[in-house]
Amino acid sequence: MQLVIFTVIISLGMATSIAQEKYQVAGKQTIAFTKQDRSIVGDVEGHVLSLAQSEGVNPSTGATDFMHGAQVINFITSDLINYSGPIHGYSKMTKKGDSVFVKFEGTLTTTLSADGTPVTIAEAKWNWIKGTGQFENIQGNGTMKVQYIATNIYTAEWEGDYWIKK
Repeated sequence: MQLVIFTVIISLGMATSIAQEKYQVAGKQTIAFTKQDRSIVGDVEGHVLSLAQSEGVNPSTGATDFMHGAQVINFITSDLINYSGPIHGYSKMTKKGDSVFVKFEGTLTTTLSADGTPVTIAEAKWNWIKGTGQFENIQGNGTMKVQYIATNIYTAEWEGDYWIKK
């Protein structure tokens, strides 16, 4: 009987040590477009395909300090009609030799405010696809909400989790 109890205790201890620690992370990036290439499709009014690059900085806002002050580069493709439609892309955050890469997809929506000013927001889901340095083998996912604050500047509030696959 003591052998069975000892085996159970050891097994539980090993399972706990094998479990990977998850970290809750978040940030609020301020990003500006650095390159944009747009093509009018011409099939319907306002149909535009675009490829854009934007850059900025990532202040960490989550319980876990994560990539605070990291440089951010986003690569975004979109298929929009009247500035609304699907977006896809990749994001890279780099700080002191460590990098993380994200793949995202979501929807951009533009509406008019009461005074006729365009209001553009986006919501997306993302997954970590690669990490370097201390983030080698990063795994996890999250969500992102974007709001344009000027024609070529937006903020991206994001949250999610990560763990390092062993």
